[in-house]
Amino acid sequence: MVAKTISETQEVLKSMALKRKNPVDSATGISECFHKVSTSMYVSLAPMFSQKPVAGIKSQHLDPLVARYFAPAGGVVLAHYNLKLYKRGSDSEGSAVMGKFVNESPFTFMWISTDLLVWKPQVGDRLEGYVNMQTPSHIGLLVHDTFNCSIKYANIPEDWVFTPFAESGQPTAAKKDRVRQSMGYWSDGSGKRVEGKLEFIIKSVHTANMVYLSGSLVDTYPAQSGGAVSEEPQRKKTKFTDEDPIEEIAEEKAEEEDKEVEQKEEDAAQAKIGYDSDSAASDDSDSD
Repeated sequence: MVAKTISETQEVLKSMALKRKNPVDSATGISECFHKVSTSMYVSLAPMFSQKPVAGIKSQHLDPLVARYFAPAGGVVLAHYNLKLYKRGSDSEGSAVMGKFVNESPFTFMWISTDLLVWKPQVGDRLEGYVNMQTPSHIGLLVHDTFNCSIKYANIPEDWVFTPFAESGQPTAAKKDRVRQSMGYWSDGSGKRVEGKLEFIIKSVHTANMVYLSGSLVDTYPAQSGGAVSEEPQRKKTKFTDEDPIEEIAEEKAEEEDKEVEQKEEDAAQAKIGYDSDSAASDDSDSD
């Protein structure tokens, strides 16, 4: 059953790779996700920037885009440059730029053009990330020291094994900062500890102001099939089984957190009722 799931995942990843939009570095095989995007915008300029329109446009409209997902550009804006104010419909470089006032608004409206440096990961791209978290349910990676990627349990090679710190001993003081968020460590099929840089395939891209990725290691680190296949589950040191999937454990934890929040809200409501009662009693005594 597990082997079938792994093979199906590999087929899906291969089909994703065929639809890959980003170019690939021929030397490393890593996708190149950085792009220059030229765009134009119709923007407003506050009266306080009437003497410095370029600085005002950067402050009001371009700087807030940096380190955020910008849908028209299709990725995360890392920098902006080559800002120009221009008159719509005019191609001449030296043509005068005229701001437009609308009705009684004190703001000036105009067209601008600018170039953006954008990071645009696509489903099926092959990227690299450094391991910064390891738990029984997933492996966390940091891409370009900025973007987060989560490798869920189902997308970790089937012959990898998780070892909790309780079984391996606590981490040394020198490594506590690096592994403070981890619950243990994964080992690959050869028994080598998983750490440092890993290659992965993007399965999904989540956008909400900042991009984070979901990936898979199944295609980049195929299971080692040397020797007979055992019917025993290979991940003996993990607490997750087919009868006790990760999703159920996550749901139980979420329910416990919801109950705690409800209890806190109920306590706060009771405290407010008590306060209102005391205030009403105080007002009655004052009126007497």
